[in-house]
Amino acid sequence: MSAGLILYCAFRYDIWLLTILAIAIFYRRLVDQPLQKRLLVTFGFAAGFFVPHLWWISVLGFDALLLLSLLCMVLFALIAFLPLHSNNFWSKLEFASAWALIELVRSLYPWGGFGWGLLGYSQTTGPLVQYSRYANVALVAFVVVLIAAMVSDFRILNPNIFKKSKELLLVITLLIIGVVLPAPQTNGVFKVGVVQGGVVPAFVPESIRASQVFANHLRQTQAHADLLRTSDVVVWPENSVNLQEESGIVGAQIQAVVDQIGKPFLIGVVRTNQDGQLENAVLLWLPKTGITASYVKNHLVPFGEYIPMRNLL
Repeated sequence: MSAGLILYCAFRYDIWLLTILAIAIFYRRLVDQPLQKRLLVTFGFAAGFFVPHLWWISVLGFDALLLLSLLCMVLFALIAFLPLHSNNFWSKLEFASAWALIELVRSLYPWGGFGWGLLGYSQTTGPLVQYSRYANVALVAFVVVLIAAMVSDFRILNPNIFKKSKELLLVITLLIIGVVLPAPQTNGVFKVGVVQGGVVPAFVPESIRASQVFANHLRQTQAHADLLRTSDVVVWPENSVNLQEESGIVGAQIQAVVDQIGKPFLIGVVRTNQDGQLENAVLLWLPKTGITASYVKNHLVPFGEYIPMRNLL
């Protein structure tokens, strides 16, 4: 469980090396162990990570937190069924491949994908994140887990470390590849003005919550008008505007502030489509013109943007 908590800290504090440390500890606890012990270690590790990592879902109830954590933990049973052996490189490959496969499954099922806790998101400040540019976060997970499994055999001040020279060389090579992979080239400067008006306290009635959030963004935009005029585009985040009620009045207020700033706005809205379904959309709102284009999010994030099994939960 301690390794799972270390992995949680890697996400919480954005320390990419902690991910490798956590998985290395986890791997060492699995090798050369019987199935029963591997199951206990695997579920302990998963519980130590997922329960604090998914704590935000407890706003629906502690039972919802436990059920969702348990669902994520069960997928890790695949790892527990691998008979991993010490000093065996193929075991490390199997371990890394199983982890990447689990992440691929979690990216698709259930509810079209539940992406919280994918290892790639713990690597945003490290060199290994560059692998995502050539595949996806599952490739990052494979590389991270493979490195961690190999590192788990190394011991500080151990004279036998050079017996693992091939694995040590592979670890260094994978890290160097991440460093030297070509980064995106900068061809100019595009200045973005981001307005974060803020949400409202939970005790505010839901009937007026959306209008309060919209008013917050409107007020912050007006308060920083001079600064925003120096940008190329102004962004309001998703859910900053709810177009379900009084859309004509809201639209007029948005047009007024867009005209005041004199720059294109990208505005995150919630609206109803022609079929009566809610949409999470981004609107391109131009001065003196209004809405000229929109992008509708194809897949809403479960629990983040909608609640699956709402009646049950």
